Amino acid sequence: MRKALSLLLIGMLAITLVACSNSETKEAKTEKEEPKQEVEEKEEPEENEPTQEELDEELKKEAVPIDWAKAVSDEIPKGTKVYGEGEVDKYSSNESDVMQDFGLSIKYGEDEWGVFEVRTFTTLPNVEEVQEGDIAKVYGTYAGKHEVTGLPLISATIVEKK
Repeated sequence: MRKALSLLLIGMLAITLVACSNSETKEAKTEKEEPKQEVEEKEEPEENEPTQEELDEELKKEAVPIDWAKAVSDEIPKGTKVYGEGEVDKYSSNESDVMQDFGLSIKYGEDEWGVFEVRTFTTLPNVEEVQEGDIAKVYGTYAGKHEVTGLPLISATIVEKK
């Protein structure tokens, strides 16, 4: 009798566990699907979002001239909107790459120069193609030091060839 009762209780527990695990699995699947729907909703552009032209004009108004001495000594906070104009002195990009890096030498007086690394995407609408020796004006944000050269890095969204 005890064996029969024990087997009955074990059977009921097994059925209960199987039934509960199925509902938890369905709930977990539903929870996983919901964030995907939220992400899709966030990607839809809002009517109040500024155009690229408006963002570029805002950057040009808010950007400050980049100071090489302050950049080298880490006195400029990352993300600060900056601009600089100088000579493109080295250029590296592959035709297949959408990102390009180049050096920009900016003159700060009679005999003072500051060298910056500029990183930009060739797919941006306001990025003109530059070559070594060109004079260019760049607008973007200060991004700290370049991971290879250690030079101050400007992440540029506007590159104007002069």
